[in-house]
Amino acid sequence: MRIKMHRVDRAITRGFSLVEMLLVIAVVTILIALSAKGLRSTWRSQQNYASASALLQAFSLAKSTAVRYSKPVQVRIYRFEDGDLTSKEAQFRAYQVVGVHASASGDAFSQVSELQKFEGTTVMSKFAKYSSIVSGNTRLPSDDTYSYVAVEFRPDGSTNLETNPAQPWTITLLSDFGSEDEGKLPKDARTLVISPDTGAVSLY
Repeated sequence: MRIKMHRVDRAITRGFSLVEMLLVIAVVTILIALSAKGLRSTWRSQQNYASASALLQAFSLAKSTAVRYSKPVQVRIYRFEDGDLTSKEAQFRAYQVVGVHASASGDAFSQVSELQKFEGTTVMSKFAKYSSIVSGNTRLPSDDTYSYVAVEFRPDGSTNLETNPAQPWTITLLSDFGSEDEGKLPKDARTLVISPDTGAVSLY
């Protein structure tokens, strides 16, 4: 009886072998890697949605300001280089609502809202098939670093965009990690569609 108890005690106190420990570590490492990848994907998706929602509010502000004060108001989306992104090329990274004041010497502009950057790594697609407004890319005067695209709202609520049923006016936001791939749009991308005649903007 004592011999049997002694054998049981030895079995209970037996530790893990090196192979077993390495196997456990490998499994834990894989699970952590998969979890981190999923979290990054979810976080980027949330950043894209938050940026698109904020831009939608900027369009609403521009339209209501134009109607209220009977003056043209623009939403400008700026393109510039940003060290926070993986892409070395300039990207559309920030936006601002700007009032337009016509004068004999040329248009003057006033700030309606602060310059706002998109959340995290979110950028606007530079490809016209996803962001059709990039065709109106304009460089800032005396500045080769920045350029912008603009949507102007008129006092009647309409925009300066041409009406073309075959070519809807779109703005697509996505993570800069997928911004260089023209052939495939990431599932977490967000697209705003602008109605030229009514100035209505929808988020998809």
